[in-house]
Amino acid sequence: MGLFSKKSDQQSAAKGKTQPSPNTPSTNTQKFSLFTKLAPGIVGSVLSVIACAAGLYFLLGVQAAEQNNAIVGDNIAKAYSEYISQQLFVLEAALDTAASKKEISKSISARDLKNLASIAHETKKNIPFIANIHIYPKGKARKDAASTPPVSFAQLDMIRRAEKDKEPTPEMHTQNKVRYLNYALAIRNEDKIIGTMLVNFRIHDLLAAIPALDNDAGYIEIAQQFGNSEPQIIHKSGNIKFKQGKGISIASSNKHWLAIYYPSDKVNSTESLIPTIAVIVCITVLSALCLTLLSLFILDKSLASNATLLTTAFNALISHEKHSAVFTLSIFTSLHQTVERLFTDYDSQVRHTALKAKNTKTTQNTAPAPDDYAQDDVLDIDLSDDDENLMSGSEADIDDPLAVLDEDSDMLDLDEVDLAEELDFADENIDNSDTAGMDITGEDVPDEIFRAYDIRGIVDQNLTIDTANIIGMAIGSEAQSQGQNSIIVARDGRLSSPELTKALTQGLITSGVKVIDIGLVPTPVLYFATHTLGTQSGVMVTGSHNPPNYNGFKVVINNQALANEQITALKTRIDSGQLSQGQGSYEQMDMSSDYLDRITNDVVLAKPVKIVIDCGNGATGDLAPALLDTLGCTVLTLNREIDGNFPNHHPDPSNPANLQQLIDTVQKEGAELGIAFDGDGDRIGVVTPDGKIIWPDRLLMLYAKDLLSRNPGADILYDVKCTRDIAELVSNMGGRAIMCETGHSLVKAKMRETGAVVGGEFSGHIFFNDRWYGFDDALYSAARLLEILSMEPIDAIEVFAEFPEKNNTPEIQIPVPESEKFDIVRRMQEGSNFPNGNIVTLDGLRVDFSDSWGLLRASNTTPNLIARFEADSAESLANIQALFKEQLLQVQPNLALPF
Repeated sequence: MGLFSKKSDQQSAAKGKTQPSPNTPSTNTQKFSLFTKLAPGIVGSVLSVIACAAGLYFLLGVQAAEQNNAIVGDNIAKAYSEYISQQLFVLEAALDTAASKKEISKSISARDLKNLASIAHETKKNIPFIANIHIYPKGKARKDAASTPPVSFAQLDMIRRAEKDKEPTPEMHTQNKVRYLNYALAIRNEDKIIGTMLVNFRIHDLLAAIPALDNDAGYIEIAQQFGNSEPQIIHKSGNIKFKQGKGISIASSNKHWLAIYYPSDKVNSTESLIPTIAVIVCITVLSALCLTLLSLFILDKSLASNATLLTTAFNALISHEKHSAVFTLSIFTSLHQTVERLFTDYDSQVRHTALKAKNTKTTQNTAPAPDDYAQDDVLDIDLSDDDENLMSGSEADIDDPLAVLDEDSDMLDLDEVDLAEELDFADENIDNSDTAGMDITGEDVPDEIFRAYDIRGIVDQNLTIDTANIIGMAIGSEAQSQGQNSIIVARDGRLSSPELTKALTQGLITSGVKVIDIGLVPTPVLYFATHTLGTQSGVMVTGSHNPPNYNGFKVVINNQALANEQITALKTRIDSGQLSQGQGSYEQMDMSSDYLDRITNDVVLAKPVKIVIDCGNGATGDLAPALLDTLGCTVLTLNREIDGNFPNHHPDPSNPANLQQLIDTVQKEGAELGIAFDGDGDRIGVVTPDGKIIWPDRLLMLYAKDLLSRNPGADILYDVKCTRDIAELVSNMGGRAIMCETGHSLVKAKMRETGAVVGGEFSGHIFFNDRWYGFDDALYSAARLLEILSMEPIDAIEVFAEFPEKNNTPEIQIPVPESEKFDIVRRMQEGSNFPNGNIVTLDGLRVDFSDSWGLLRASNTTPNLIARFEADSAESLANIQALFKEQLLQVQPNLALPF
């Protein structure tokens, strides 16, 4: 390269043929753009040209010989100093990149000394002119006389300063007449220093290409000096006879390195300007050229290394082997994640296609299929002979379109849950001309069950079997209007879910769509299926975290979770009778194994973690323990049995009372963490070993910090109930925090709109776009949490201590009539008085003051108002609550407020 001698160039080129080993697993990536790699060269070139032009301008404009002497001398010293600074800048950037790799911190946390040695070896090959490199866990560095150069007390002192975050300046040390430039860098896991990297460069190689100063131009030295001590000469050029007096000194970017120039007698003369200017131009241009070439060298190494890693990762995908690559260029990270997701989805479809072709016996109604039904290729699968007969209408009339598989079929594996028996599909025939839903009209379907982001009501009151049937017809009709001819159906473990699922499925089939029933699973499995089965529509029958007598439907059509007007449009379709009828079909499928495989192939724990999980007798009872056990955790499970009566406590982790059993067990068993799930597995709760509840907004801060370290400038979403500390954290890390409305469907839509890497609600819904699909998933969120904690050298208590909790309240529920809750909030928005408060009406009424904030909004799922408060002190918390109470009672005097 231009920065080095030809011999060194050839050595570097030869070394460049050896690529880093792609086989070291890691679950993290370091994201740098191509521009970042080239930036030092571009910036250095521009600055060098500017400096050169400025120097020429001033030199040529000087008339007096006395001024010529000072300016020319100063510029010569600056040129050499700039050359050194630029070299150090590029080297330090390369070292910072190497030291910040998560692979290093992961290996230190795991005390994997063998892998640390391998990383040091690869780093030495990828950065030019490194004589040696050592990576130490914190406090483990020792003298090493056998090393070349030896690790001396001077270097240990640099390491100790790095461990104390004092950023030691690079220093020159001499060993056997060979001079080395030594760097000591701190290795961090987030903000914690967990180790150090000691790097030795050969100074002779670093300065080999620096231009020689003409003997007539004077004499220059590059020296290292500490305080008032005698300078140690690193490099010299020119005629030493001119070394008289103090000389002109210019410091480099290394505060202990400086260039000292001693001008010759001829510098004062006009004739000397031309050769002197030529030297300055030569040094400046060469500096810019070398810096650019070194940047290109580093970029070339990075491209080659990343390409090799990508090839290995693709081979691992094809071979169905686990492999997590550590990419240093974001374009490779993005490409790998995209191909991995597409391959996993394709592989899932292939396996399901093969399984269906072998085992599935699909039945259909006798009514003629729509003209375009036979052309439906949503799932893009080959039909079995029976299916083709059905599709062609050549089979005899079939009375039972929901007849399930033969008893000996092994297609459905839901831990001995017999879907056919529970739903009793085989016990009665279904006639499209006389379904239950056709006995009711839009007037019989209550408006209030069509809520902001799902359909939810009280079973046998405003949500009945007939209602579920006609809603199924409306959903099927709406899906077909958007080109979706297949719909996935799943249900939670509530007592009413089997009958509601059956009625919903009957309505869907009556509308003419194909139903793929994946059984009793957590809601995230239904969402996952809409991303992997070739159809982008699904309905989850679930009451979520509501009481046992509640139930409802979460609806996804064409990859959009329905919300607001999209929900009410279903009611409009029912009211107007715009319900299509056709010949649908029904089949069953198991998605649980695919879901578990997808997560366990994505998440890798650096070390085992002992945890307690509370499934709350909800739908996660089978999958959550299996997932965490497969990841390598020691798992103790509470309330695992799926029981719609919820006999132990309500499955709502946002209520502190529901977490007490988990807290007690974590402390009794000495577990490292406690995790709770809600009834359908899309909300998470976390407790630490000291019994402290980690509210989801603080959990979101941990995720945001982890992701922003690898995705600088990324968007982070949080709902109106979350702490404003999220915005401060994200802003300080260079990201963008975006507040949004509460509601899983609304946040999912905002995730798609913004491309945010992660989002969260205070209720416990966490949405990952990074390495996942952007939907709320408590099981995946738990896996990502454990992945982060497993790489920390400290426990969960210390990790979350980095996000101090202010004085705050949980969600406060204020019971009000269903018909009045939104009106009360509207009147608060219009008539309340909060002097000096910053009012936000994005979702309800949120008022921010300098020392506190408060929120009042209407629940979209229960007949309650929801309040929440946070403040810097207990006094401020009491004040903000009193202020809201005063304003609220003026609007609705008869409210019983719990604050």
